[in-house]
Amino acid sequence: MARKGVIICSGCLNDFPTDDMYTVLKASHKGDPKLGVHRVPHCENCIKKNKGVYIKITEEPRNKN
Repeated sequence: MARKGVIICSGCLNDFPTDDMYTVLKASHKGDPKLGVHRVPHCENCIKKNKGVYIKITEEPRNKN
C-alpha cells in the first residue's frame, strides 16, 4: 500500500504530511544571500521559532489552520 506524501522539516528533522509544510527561502554560504539562496521545508513550529533564520516564506501549506 502506498504511503501518503511525507516531507522532513529541515528545522527539527521530524516528518510531516506534505500538505502541512511551509517552503522558505534561506541564504546559502554562511548566511550571505548575495552568494546564493535555496528553498527548504519547515513545519509550523519551526516557522514560529526560527523567524530570523529564513529570508521569506515562498509557499504556504495547503492545509493551513
